[in-house]
Amino acid sequence: MAFDGARRGRIDRVASTVRGRVAFVGTSLAEDQDFVRTPVNFLRGEYRQMPGVNLHAHLVWTLDEGSFLRPLFFHPDAAPDTWPLRILLLLLPLLLISDWLFTRIGALRAVAVVAVFGTSWIGCSLALFKAGLLLPFALPVISLGTFASARGYSAYAESREREKVARFTFGRFVSAAMVDQMLQNPDSVKPGGEKRTLSVIFTDLAGFTSISEAMTPEGLVMLMNEYLGEMTSILFEYNGTLDKYIGDALMGFWNFPAERPDHAIAACRCAIAMQQRLVELRKRWKERGLPDVSMRAGINTADCVVGFIGSEIHQMNFTCMGDGVNLASRLEGANKAYGTLMMIAESTRDAIAGTDIRTRFLDFLAVKGKEKPIRVFELIGLLGIDDKIWRVILPAYEKGIEQYLARSWEDAIASFTQVLALRPDDGPAKTYIDRCRAFSLEPPGEKWDGSFHLKSK
Repeated sequence: MAFDGARRGRIDRVASTVRGRVAFVGTSLAEDQDFVRTPVNFLRGEYRQMPGVNLHAHLVWTLDEGSFLRPLFFHPDAAPDTWPLRILLLLLPLLLISDWLFTRIGALRAVAVVAVFGTSWIGCSLALFKAGLLLPFALPVISLGTFASARGYSAYAESREREKVARFTFGRFVSAAMVDQMLQNPDSVKPGGEKRTLSVIFTDLAGFTSISEAMTPEGLVMLMNEYLGEMTSILFEYNGTLDKYIGDALMGFWNFPAERPDHAIAACRCAIAMQQRLVELRKRWKERGLPDVSMRAGINTADCVVGFIGSEIHQMNFTCMGDGVNLASRLEGANKAYGTLMMIAESTRDAIAGTDIRTRFLDFLAVKGKEKPIRVFELIGLLGIDDKIWRVILPAYEKGIEQYLARSWEDAIASFTQVLALRPDDGPAKTYIDRCRAFSLEPPGEKWDGSFHLKSK
């Protein structure tokens, strides 16, 4: 085929333009469906697909120019099969740092730090990729994520196990709600003792010796389990802390480990609820042919030492101790001298003043082992129960106390007799009548201050 000079000139110009170059001929028509998306253009933000012929052109240009992705931290001439080992060597300090974080700052914070680090690593990898640098992220991120997950789960399992142990340990002393509060604030319970104002209660069954003699050992154990179980449930209901059982006696306290400003009120209401529950138990036990029982309680509010006390080598008990604890125990026993069931110290009486709890003065009492007397009160019950009779009894009783302290023995006997006419089993009225009769025969000395010194527990 013949070409004229102009056409041949154009062909020569095209030939000179493509001489020494590589040319690709292909299609970009949609109907040909020759389109691809590569990791390179995807990570660089070029999300659209490119024609296949363009991909071939990019590959040849990369080979010709030597414009390859350069692995960061690795020599470009390093054999590819050595990269995993080098990445593992890079991961080793990262894993050690992660383990240190779990030890130092806790599992949740450490997982958060590792998550932030992993996210940052991925972001840096993408940014460096756009700059032509290859920072491996799959193996480091997967390894760190796997390590953090395993370490986090291990910490979670350990935490649950510690919580289980704590619930088992403290569940014997406090209610479930208080255990939850202690777990949320673990610093509230520390090894050793601390000084805290507590309201302490001691309860004891009256005539337990005679009761135990009249029952078989198996029946006695069954009775004690039922009784102590019911009383402990009430103690926990009023958010008290169980200190210990001493035979048929129960010891508890309030305001530790959880602080509560109304601990004296809670202690008194708990004692009242225990007496009410015992009334129901007596009815049930009577139907089963069991002996009739009554319970005495003593409550005192005072500064005590409370916490884990005992041998750091062998055994420690969660308990409270101090002079205030001893007084609460003495007040429980002092009920016998007045024919009462519940006695509280003046400190407790002051703390419940103005509430719906009814009390009455008993005596200026010096318990065994103490020379200085304190004011003690009978814990009667709640306002709204038997109000009508108590509105008559209390004025007559208080008048009798005034006459007794004024040494008007006959007048005092008359006032206390009025009390007995309304309440024949009133123990304090009977006690003061006996004292007035004794003093009328042998009056006390001039230094008598109206106090009574208890010679027995």
